[in-house]
Amino acid sequence: MYNLLKPLLFLLDPESAHKLAMVFIKILGFLHQKGLIKRPTWATSPALARETPFGKVDSPLGLAAGFDKNAEGLWGWQALGFGFVEIGTVTPKAQPGNEKPRIFRFSRFQALVNRLGFNNDGATVIAARIRKARAQGLKIKVGGNIGKNVFTPIERAAEDYRKAAMMIYPHVDYLVINVSSPNTPGLRDMQNESFLEGIVRSVRMETRETPLFIKVAPDQWDKYIDGILSVMARNNLQGVICGNTLSNHASSRELNEYDMIKLPHGGLSGGPAFSTNSTLAQAYAQDPRSSFVIGVGGITTVDRGIEYFKCGVKLIQIYTGFVYNGPGFVKGILQKLGGEK
Repeated sequence: MYNLLKPLLFLLDPESAHKLAMVFIKILGFLHQKGLIKRPTWATSPALARETPFGKVDSPLGLAAGFDKNAEGLWGWQALGFGFVEIGTVTPKAQPGNEKPRIFRFSRFQALVNRLGFNNDGATVIAARIRKARAQGLKIKVGGNIGKNVFTPIERAAEDYRKAAMMIYPHVDYLVINVSSPNTPGLRDMQNESFLEGIVRSVRMETRETPLFIKVAPDQWDKYIDGILSVMARNNLQGVICGNTLSNHASSRELNEYDMIKLPHGGLSGGPAFSTNSTLAQAYAQDPRSSFVIGVGGITTVDRGIEYFKCGVKLIQIYTGFVYNGPGFVKGILQKLGGEK
């Protein structure tokens, strides 16, 4: 079905296509919630179940943050077979994000460039949506990816993270401190050890028992890894999410100079982000100081999803690969992981 709809969706600009896709996800979720569509059996095979710091998941495949920023499609993601979903990035106050156009397709590479800028409905509204879905019987694990509002000065960023965490932590299974988006000015600089320490401690003041992860960036990752792992150890964090979109497009090993000239500024995801992010994930997974690693970035084929597990990660997340390959991509990955043919 998706192969038939995809050409029509791709006639629209990327952001309009995304909004239309979310309509389909919500319709699917409504039918699933009412019992008219069952969760597929291949998504709940016992061979796929994993123990995590935030409880047992039916499968190790999750939806990455950024696709369902506002927790509008939770029932739909459950129906499609995802083991968990990460919503956000959530900021304390609602904000519109950057000016449009702000998403660009590069179909030859199964890639996107985005400069959305944490557009979201704000923590209060998003928390209410998750709370309502839970009350209705939602079973899928939900993570909350949090960040700062764009107009909040960097020196007051820790307070924004604390506020966002305070508002959504009672309704999610885990929290993610996002200091790796390239589209909020100065955000990646907060991977610095001293700055990150202040953010983590501020969040921990409100959410001592909630599993807490840090989402790290692939650009210049070796500059920050020692400090990030030290912060994690001192504050008993549960793990790290590796990684995110590429701010420095030249760090992609899949693009030549001509390709890079054509790319607009913004975070590059999809095929060209695979090598850099999988290298990042492997570095964290193999470090003896590390704990639970979730891999994300550039998973546009089933084999690339499997490759992340070979790097040592425990779970994976997809986004751009789902945009280009649709719901069948979820089935393909889970059937391969579950040993089905």
